[in-house]
Amino acid sequence: MREFLKNKFKKEDILSMLIVFVSYYIIKILILFDFSLEVIFNKFTPSVILGIILGHIFYEKIEIYYNRLKEFVVSFYYRNKHRIIDFYSMVFRFFKNVYIYRKELSNDYAYSVNLGFLQKSIERTCHYIENYGHEEDVSRMKKVSAMKRAIYILNVYNNDSFLEEAEKMLGIKYQYENNFMDYLEKMENGNYLYKGHTNKEVDKQNSELIECSHKLENEYWDELMRIIKGIHILNPNDWDIKYDGSDLRRWWD
Repeated sequence: MREFLKNKFKKEDILSMLIVFVSYYIIKILILFDFSLEVIFNKFTPSVILGIILGHIFYEKIEIYYNRLKEFVVSFYYRNKHRIIDFYSMVFRFFKNVYIYRKELSNDYAYSVNLGFLQKSIERTCHYIENYGHEEDVSRMKKVSAMKRAIYILNVYNNDSFLEEAEKMLGIKYQYENNFMDYLEKMENGNYLYKGHTNKEVDKQNSELIECSHKLENEYWDELMRIIKGIHILNPNDWDIKYDGSDLRRWWD
Protein backbone atom coordinates (compact mmCIF):
# COMPACT_ATOMS: atom_id res chain seq x y z
CA MET A 1 0.00 0.00 0.00
CA ARG A 2 2.82 2.42 0.87
CA GLU A 3 4.63 1.65 -2.41
CA PHE A 4 1.41 2.22 -4.31
CA LEU A 5 0.92 5.63 -2.69
CA LYS A 6 4.54 6.57 -3.35
CA ASN A 7 4.16 5.73 -7.04
CA LYS A 8 0.88 7.60 -7.42
CA PHE A 9 1.51 10.70 -5.32
CA LYS A 10 4.69 12.71 -4.93
CA LYS A 11 5.36 14.95 -1.94
CA GLU A 12 4.80 18.15 -3.89
CA ASP A 13 1.55 16.72 -5.33
CA ILE A 14 0.26 15.89 -1.87
CA LEU A 15 1.15 19.40 -0.65
CA SER A 16 -0.60 20.99 -3.63
CA MET A 17 -3.61 18.75 -3.08
CA LEU A 18 -3.87 19.85 0.54
CA ILE A 19 -3.69 23.51 -0.51
CA VAL A 20 -6.43 22.96 -3.10
CA PHE A 21 -8.77 21.17 -0.73
CA VAL A 22 -8.18 23.65 2.10
CA SER A 23 -8.89 26.52 -0.27
CA TYR A 24 -12.03 24.79 -1.48
CA TYR A 25 -13.45 24.41 2.02
CA ILE A 26 -12.48 27.97 2.94
CA ILE A 27 -14.47 29.14 -0.07
CA LYS A 28 -17.44 27.03 0.98
CA ILE A 29 -17.37 28.55 4.46
CA LEU A 30 -17.14 32.08 3.07
CA ILE A 31 -20.00 31.46 0.64
CA LEU A 32 -22.12 30.07 3.45
CA PHE A 33 -21.24 33.07 5.62
CA ASP A 34 -22.31 35.73 3.14
CA PHE A 35 -25.04 33.77 1.37
CA SER A 36 -27.56 36.19 2.89
CA LEU A 37 -25.84 39.10 1.16
CA GLU A 38 -26.10 37.30 -2.17
CA VAL A 39 -29.83 36.78 -1.64
CA ILE A 40 -30.42 40.35 -0.50
CA PHE A 41 -28.45 42.17 -3.21
CA ASN A 42 -28.93 39.49 -5.91
CA LYS A 43 -25.35 39.76 -7.12
CA PHE A 44 -21.99 38.05 -6.79
CA THR A 45 -20.37 38.49 -3.41
CA PRO A 46 -16.60 38.59 -2.83
CA SER A 47 -16.58 34.95 -1.79
CA VAL A 48 -18.27 33.81 -4.99
CA ILE A 49 -15.86 35.89 -7.08
CA LEU A 50 -12.88 34.44 -5.16
CA GLY A 51 -14.28 30.96 -5.69
CA ILE A 52 -14.58 31.49 -9.46
CA ILE A 53 -11.00 32.79 -9.71
CA LEU A 54 -9.51 29.97 -7.65
CA GLY A 55 -11.69 27.46 -9.48
CA HIS A 56 -10.13 28.49 -12.82
CA ILE A 57 -6.64 28.47 -11.36
CA PHE A 58 -6.89 25.06 -9.72
CA TYR A 59 -9.31 23.38 -12.18
CA GLU A 60 -6.69 21.34 -13.99
CA LYS A 61 -4.95 20.26 -10.79
CA ILE A 62 -8.25 19.35 -9.12
CA GLU A 63 -9.17 17.22 -12.14
CA ILE A 64 -5.77 15.47 -12.04
CA TYR A 65 -5.98 14.82 -8.30
CA TYR A 66 -9.57 13.66 -8.63
CA ASN A 67 -8.65 11.11 -11.29
CA ARG A 68 -5.70 9.88 -9.22
CA LEU A 69 -7.84 9.61 -6.11
CA LYS A 70 -10.55 7.80 -8.07
CA GLU A 71 -7.97 5.39 -9.48
CA PHE A 72 -6.62 4.78 -5.99
CA VAL A 73 -10.09 4.11 -4.52
CA VAL A 74 -11.05 1.73 -7.35
CA SER A 75 -7.72 -0.06 -7.14
CA PHE A 76 -7.96 -0.33 -3.36
CA TYR A 77 -11.50 -1.73 -3.60
CA TYR A 78 -10.69 -4.44 -6.14
CA ARG A 79 -7.46 -5.41 -4.39
CA ASN A 80 -9.31 -5.76 -1.07
CA LYS A 81 -12.76 -6.68 -2.33
CA HIS A 82 -12.80 -10.11 -0.66
CA ARG A 83 -11.67 -8.62 2.65
CA ILE A 84 -14.40 -5.99 2.55
CA ILE A 85 -17.07 -8.57 1.72
CA ASP A 86 -15.77 -10.92 4.43
CA PHE A 87 -15.84 -8.10 6.97
CA TYR A 88 -19.45 -7.14 6.27
CA SER A 89 -20.45 -10.83 6.22
CA MET A 90 -18.77 -11.31 9.59
CA VAL A 91 -20.59 -8.31 11.07
CA PHE A 92 -23.92 -9.59 9.70
CA ARG A 93 -23.34 -13.09 11.12
CA PHE A 94 -22.36 -11.61 14.47
CA PHE A 95 -25.63 -9.71 14.95
CA LYS A 96 -27.59 -12.64 13.54
CA ASN A 97 -26.04 -14.99 16.10
CA VAL A 98 -26.65 -12.49 18.90
CA TYR A 99 -30.36 -12.66 18.03
CA ILE A 100 -30.42 -16.45 17.65
CA TYR A 101 -28.55 -17.11 20.91
CA ARG A 102 -30.23 -14.26 22.84
CA LYS A 103 -31.76 -16.65 25.40
CA GLU A 104 -28.43 -18.36 26.09
CA LEU A 105 -26.57 -15.03 26.25
CA SER A 106 -29.03 -13.73 28.85
CA ASN A 107 -28.21 -16.58 31.25
CA ASP A 108 -25.44 -16.49 33.79
CA TYR A 109 -22.37 -18.73 33.61
CA ALA A 110 -23.06 -22.36 34.53
CA TYR A 111 -22.82 -25.75 32.90
CA SER A 112 -26.44 -25.36 31.76
CA VAL A 113 -25.41 -22.31 29.69
CA ASN A 114 -22.82 -24.41 27.86
CA LEU A 115 -25.40 -27.13 27.24
CA GLY A 116 -27.86 -24.46 26.08
CA PHE A 117 -25.44 -23.19 23.42
CA LEU A 118 -24.77 -26.77 22.34
CA GLN A 119 -28.49 -27.55 22.09
CA LYS A 120 -29.25 -24.43 20.02
CA SER A 121 -26.31 -25.11 17.71
CA ILE A 122 -27.34 -28.72 17.11
CA GLU A 123 -30.95 -27.63 16.53
CA ARG A 124 -29.82 -25.30 13.73
CA THR A 125 -27.55 -27.96 12.21
CA CYS A 126 -30.31 -30.57 12.41
CA HIS A 127 -32.84 -28.26 10.74
CA TYR A 128 -30.46 -27.46 7.88
CA ILE A 129 -29.35 -31.06 7.22
CA GLU A 130 -32.91 -32.42 7.45
CA ASN A 131 -34.46 -29.86 5.08
CA TYR A 132 -31.61 -28.68 2.86
CA GLY A 133 -28.90 -31.35 3.11
CA HIS A 134 -27.28 -32.68 -0.07
CA GLU A 135 -26.19 -36.01 1.40
CA GLU A 136 -27.96 -39.21 0.36
CA ASP A 137 -31.02 -39.95 2.48
CA VAL A 138 -29.89 -43.07 4.37
CA SER A 139 -26.88 -41.67 6.24
CA ARG A 140 -28.39 -38.16 6.33
CA MET A 141 -31.51 -39.29 8.17
CA LYS A 142 -29.38 -41.36 10.55
CA LYS A 143 -27.55 -38.15 11.47
CA VAL A 144 -30.85 -36.29 11.87
CA SER A 145 -32.18 -39.03 14.17
CA ALA A 146 -29.01 -38.93 16.33
CA MET A 147 -29.12 -35.12 16.50
CA LYS A 148 -32.77 -35.10 17.54
CA ARG A 149 -32.01 -37.58 20.31
CA ALA A 150 -29.10 -35.40 21.49
CA ILE A 151 -31.38 -32.33 21.41
CA TYR A 152 -33.99 -34.17 23.48
CA ILE A 153 -31.44 -35.18 26.13
CA LEU A 154 -29.97 -31.67 26.26
CA ASN A 155 -33.46 -30.23 26.64
CA VAL A 156 -34.09 -32.54 29.62
CA TYR A 157 -30.83 -31.37 31.22
CA ASN A 158 -31.48 -27.69 30.53
CA ASN A 159 -35.00 -27.90 32.01
CA ASP A 160 -33.98 -30.33 34.79
CA SER A 161 -37.00 -32.50 33.96
CA PHE A 162 -35.64 -35.90 34.99
CA LEU A 163 -38.47 -36.34 37.47
CA GLU A 164 -40.97 -35.99 34.63
CA GLU A 165 -38.97 -38.55 32.65
CA ALA A 166 -39.15 -40.95 35.61
CA GLU A 167 -42.91 -40.40 35.82
CA LYS A 168 -43.25 -41.38 32.16
CA MET A 169 -41.13 -44.49 32.67
CA LEU A 170 -42.85 -45.76 35.86
CA GLY A 171 -46.31 -44.56 35.00
CA ILE A 172 -46.88 -42.84 38.35
CA LYS A 173 -46.96 -39.20 39.44
CA TYR A 174 -44.93 -37.58 42.18
CA GLN A 175 -47.35 -36.48 44.89
CA TYR A 176 -46.77 -33.38 46.97
CA GLU A 177 -48.16 -32.48 50.36
CA ASN A 178 -50.50 -29.50 50.40
CA ASN A 179 -48.32 -27.92 53.07
CA PHE A 180 -44.56 -28.32 52.85
CA MET A 181 -44.29 -28.13 56.65
CA ASP A 182 -46.06 -31.50 56.80
CA TYR A 183 -42.83 -32.99 55.43
CA LEU A 184 -40.80 -31.64 58.36
CA GLU A 185 -40.53 -32.54 62.00
CA LYS A 186 -39.20 -30.00 64.48
CA MET A 187 -36.39 -31.27 66.67
CA GLU A 188 -35.46 -30.23 70.21
CA ASN A 189 -32.56 -28.05 69.05
CA GLY A 190 -34.93 -26.01 66.87
CA ASN A 191 -33.87 -27.53 63.53
CA TYR A 192 -36.21 -29.41 61.23
CA LEU A 193 -35.88 -33.01 60.09
CA TYR A 194 -37.31 -34.19 56.77
CA LYS A 195 -39.68 -37.06 57.54
CA GLY A 196 -41.22 -37.59 54.11
CA HIS A 197 -44.84 -37.88 53.06
CA THR A 198 -47.41 -38.58 55.76
CA ASN A 199 -48.72 -41.45 53.62
CA LYS A 200 -46.04 -44.17 53.67
CA GLU A 201 -47.23 -45.72 50.39
CA VAL A 202 -47.05 -42.35 48.63
CA ASP A 203 -43.68 -41.70 50.24
CA LYS A 204 -42.41 -45.02 48.85
CA GLN A 205 -43.57 -44.13 45.33
CA ASN A 206 -41.96 -40.70 45.56
CA SER A 207 -38.70 -42.29 46.67
CA GLU A 208 -38.84 -44.65 43.69
CA LEU A 209 -39.38 -41.72 41.36
CA ILE A 210 -36.45 -39.78 42.84
CA GLU A 211 -34.18 -42.81 42.59
CA CYS A 212 -35.28 -43.45 39.00
CA SER A 213 -34.69 -39.79 38.05
CA HIS A 214 -31.11 -39.96 39.38
CA LYS A 215 -30.52 -43.16 37.43
CA LEU A 216 -31.91 -41.59 34.25
CA GLU A 217 -29.68 -38.54 34.72
CA ASN A 218 -26.57 -40.73 34.65
CA GLU A 219 -27.86 -42.88 31.78
CA TYR A 220 -28.80 -39.86 29.67
CA TRP A 221 -25.38 -38.32 30.23
CA ASP A 222 -23.62 -41.51 29.12
CA GLU A 223 -25.91 -41.71 26.07
CA LEU A 224 -25.22 -38.07 25.17
CA MET A 225 -21.47 -38.64 25.37
CA ARG A 226 -21.79 -41.73 23.19
CA ILE A 227 -23.77 -39.79 20.57
CA ILE A 228 -21.24 -36.95 20.55
CA LYS A 229 -18.23 -39.26 20.47
CA GLY A 230 -19.69 -41.72 17.95
CA ILE A 231 -18.77 -45.31 17.28
CA HIS A 232 -15.53 -46.60 15.79
CA ILE A 233 -16.02 -48.78 12.71
CA LEU A 234 -12.91 -50.75 11.86
CA ASN A 235 -14.03 -52.22 8.54
CA PRO A 236 -15.03 -49.56 5.97
CA ASN A 237 -17.25 -52.12 4.24
CA ASP A 238 -19.47 -52.24 7.34
CA TRP A 239 -19.99 -48.48 7.36
CA ASP A 240 -23.43 -48.42 5.73
CA ILE A 241 -24.70 -51.10 8.10
CA LYS A 242 -23.14 -50.12 11.43
CA TYR A 243 -23.12 -46.33 11.18
CA ASP A 244 -25.92 -44.98 13.40
CA GLY A 245 -25.58 -41.24 12.70
CA SER A 246 -23.61 -40.43 15.85
CA ASP A 247 -20.31 -38.49 16.11
CA LEU A 248 -20.57 -34.71 16.36
CA ARG A 249 -17.64 -34.31 13.94
CA ARG A 250 -19.68 -35.83 11.11
CA TRP A 251 -22.70 -33.53 11.46
CA TRP A 252 -22.02 -31.31 8.50
CA ASP A 253 -23.19 -31.05 4.92
